[in-house]
Amino acid sequence: MPSRNLYEVVPASDKGGSLFYLSVLCFIAALGGLLFGFDTAVISGTVDSLRSQFNLSSMMEGWVVSSALLGCIIGACFAGLLSDRFGRNKILIMAAVLFLVSEVGSAITSNVTILIYARLLGGLGVGIAAMLSPWNLSDYSPDPLRGASVGRYQLALVLG
Repeated sequence: MPSRNLYEVVPASDKGGSLFYLSVLCFIAALGGLLFGFDTAVISGTVDSLRSQFNLSSMMEGWVVSSALLGCIIGACFAGLLSDRFGRNKILIMAAVLFLVSEVGSAITSNVTILIYARLLGGLGVGIAAMLSPWNLSDYSPDPLRGASVGRYQLALVLG
């Protein structure tokens, strides 16, 4: 089967949009995957410093590390309900704000309890983004490019 030009598959006049605008939207939505992958892995490089800074027991160390994942589970569980009620874009913005507050709180804290709460908040944001970003990608992408767009999200997750 001869290959088709991408501009033939997705005409620029389709719904008044352009291929460039679609590409930018899909890139931004795929950043949710990068965020999820990065946030899951970034704690591994700080465990020794956290242990010595806060004099953590093994149990507390595990709680600090896993608190973001607990937040991810909760965020993913409620992302669909929240987006149905308030709109997907508003909830994605809320997820970004949660993540920002989490990162600032994690950076300036001198208390392990606040660090755990900050990581829970970040996990909520990441869980929401992990649920809603692929959903946005599949909505924005035209049929011939839908699988590739959602696949880029998964690639961003692994790269993160």
